[in-house]
Amino acid sequence: MMRMLIGVKNIVIGNIVDDHATQAREDGFNPLSIEEIVRQGDILMLLISDADQQTVWNGKIRTNIKINIARRYGCGAGIRDRYVQNIPYPCFISVEKDASSTAIGATRGDGTVGSSCREEAGIDLFAEQALWSEIMAICREDYHVLHEAILFDTYLSKEPAEIFENVADEQFVKQLKYHSPTSHYGQLSTMNRQDRKNIHGKISMCS
Repeated sequence: MMRMLIGVKNIVIGNIVDDHATQAREDGFNPLSIEEIVRQGDILMLLISDADQQTVWNGKIRTNIKINIARRYGCGAGIRDRYVQNIPYPCFISVEKDASSTAIGATRGDGTVGSSCREEAGIDLFAEQALWSEIMAICREDYHVLHEAILFDTYLSKEPAEIFENVADEQFVKQLKYHSPTSHYGQLSTMNRQDRKNIHGKISMCS
């Protein structure tokens, strides 16, 4: 994430006293309080969980802010791992005022898409309340019907993880080449028999 700040010479980390601050020191930074780095900074990157943002903004940032640009990027273990490995991470970026008309082009790596804070929040809610909740509900009912067998065939084999990785690389239909003809038929024919109106209704409730 820091690689995206082209031309920035001084990166300062603000953090409470915890394991993350210790890690920052081990990585060569000198973490300060959040209030202090907000007063010092020209560009603020708010890299904290969604649940903590309102509290931190109201308690530590709002009364100290003097920056010209504020950016918030999603953060997590996967993003950190890719940063350490120098692997780009697909992301959204919102530019409210682009004086140079080149803000999006200034980013590095693949998969940077222009968006907005409202759209990004909506996509998060869709994934959390419509997509993954539905998958979890299906897996729960699978267990009630098939019991331990489903654990071996899905969870322990990690087959779903492999399928989704192939989907990310090659799209849903193209990755079917790794499945048998019987699997092709079963997946596509069953998908087309699903009640699309019911699925659409559930998704719309979360949009």
